[in-house]
Amino acid sequence: MIEVRALEKRFVGGPAVLRGVSLAVAKGAVAVVIGPSGSGKSTLLRCINGLEPFDAGEVRVGELVLPPGVDPKKDARLLQAVRRRVGMVFQALHLFPHMSVLENLVAGPRHVLGEAREAAEARALELLLRMNLRDKARAMPRDLSGGQQQRVAIARTLLMRPDAILVDEPTSALDPATANEVLAVMVELARDGQTMIAVTHSFRFARRAATQVHVLADGVEVESGPPERVLEAPEHEVTRALLEAERA
Repeated sequence: MIEVRALEKRFVGGPAVLRGVSLAVAKGAVAVVIGPSGSGKSTLLRCINGLEPFDAGEVRVGELVLPPGVDPKKDARLLQAVRRRVGMVFQALHLFPHMSVLENLVAGPRHVLGEAREAAEARALELLLRMNLRDKARAMPRDLSGGQQQRVAIARTLLMRPDAILVDEPTSALDPATANEVLAVMVELARDGQTMIAVTHSFRFARRAATQVHVLADGVEVESGPPERVLEAPEHEVTRALLEAERA
């Protein structure tokens, strides 16, 4: 469903951030990307979603192909089509502070998908119930905990009915208990067959939900495979170091 081929990305005046990264994610699969800070994980997600142009390689989303140097103006229709298929949950949540939770959720379906308010609100309330947030529908984002805001951000992405979602460090700013609430939602989505690429430091999530784990270091994929192999019998020193840090 999503295929990344030999992706290369370099920011002006800096070193290469991605150097020939390739991965494939089938429908219903969950790919988890791990690696040290600065290894290119978040940049990879932004390239897949067309938020960052890349210098070489290609990204395929179904029949859609993002080429190198995609232009936001010239390629606006292509980018819009890709983002309809692949939703993004950002590390910075970007909830509208002047809108209630429910208004945040239905804005996209109403104004982008053309969905009637009643239908969009019904789907939103159903999803909030699933995420144990039904009582927060009328709350403002400032009145929510970090974990609740993260779950609202995930729900907002899902309401756009994407084929796949990209999740960038969903628990990086959360305490352990709150992080577990968010990870439980993501595990449930994975078990329900939601196609997903998640950048995370949570090896627990990778063990419970991933079909494939990809390890990046210095912009290169150094190791990949099923979680029971990569996380239990790692072959690369970077993976071993990450696992040792988790146990410390």
